[in-house]
Order: sequence, then structure tokens, then C-alpha cells
Amino acid sequence: MVFYALAWYSCQSNQTAQPVASPEVQELALLEEKLQESTGNAAKQEAAKELEAKLVRYSVSHRADTMSAACLYKAARINETYLLRYEEAFGLYESITTDYPNSRFAPVAIFKKGLLMETHFEKGDKAIYYLDEFLRRYPDHKLAPMAIELVQSAGVDADVLYQRIRQGVVQP
Repeated sequence: MVFYALAWYSCQSNQTAQPVASPEVQELALLEEKLQESTGNAAKQEAAKELEAKLVRYSVSHRADTMSAACLYKAARINETYLLRYEEAFGLYESITTDYPNSRFAPVAIFKKGLLMETHFEKGDKAIYYLDEFLRRYPDHKLAPMAIELVQSAGVDADVLYQRIRQGVVQP
């Protein structure tokens, strides 16, 4: 029995320690949980405002951190979904495409800029610009069929759109 206890202890002491999240990251996780568990519109709004502010603050103070793009994306979605602040959401998506162009959030951020232009700002020409940019850069992305539908619903012919994508032409 003592042998098993010693063997177990020696195995445990040789394992590498798991990384512990920083207090800031732990706080973000708690605030996300608080938002998800909130009931009632006022409570959700307060939780959303608090989380959005902390996400943006984290991304600003940790620009080189790979988690910053994710924080900006979450903050943009909170602005869009809970706070209905579309200008702020657009600005955060713009930050992702500018500051983190190689992140996994960049394609969706470009798409979302086009979607916001179409649905909330009612600027079809700007929507086409961003969706065209999205399709030119990421023609095989899973959102590409939806982007094509949005552009077509804005009155752009599918053949013309296809030619613009192939030529890499983005027309504002």
C-alpha cells in the first residue's frame, strides 16, 4: 500500500503544472458567466456593459496577446446583441480587421461590417463594399454563400460579382 502511495506521489510531482489564468482573465470569465445567468433586461444590460468595458480594456492593455482579438470580437457582439450600439460594434470590428488582420476573427469581422451596413445603417453601397472585400479575401469561407446572397439582394448581378472577386477588384 505504501508503494502505491509513493508511486502516486512521484507521478503527481513530475507532472507539469497547468497554466493558471491571470486574475484579469478569471474576472472576464466570471463576468461572462454573470451575463449568461442574468435574468431580466436591466440585469442583462448592466452585465453586458460591465463585460464589454472590461473586454475592451483588456484588449487595449494587452495588444500583443492573442486573446485580444477574441476580446474585441466578444465586445462587438455584446454591443450588437445586448446593447444595440451598432456604431461601437462596427468600430470594434474595424479594430479587429486593422489590428489583427491575421486572426481567425478577421474574416467574420469584415463580414459583420458589411452586414451592419446593410441591416442597421441601411447603406447598401457600403455593405457591398465590405462584402465584396470579404469575398475577395475569403472566397472559400463558410459565410461566403451568405455574403453572395446579401450582395445579390442589394442588386448586384452574380456574374458581375464573380468577375469582381476573380479580378480582386473592390469598388467602394
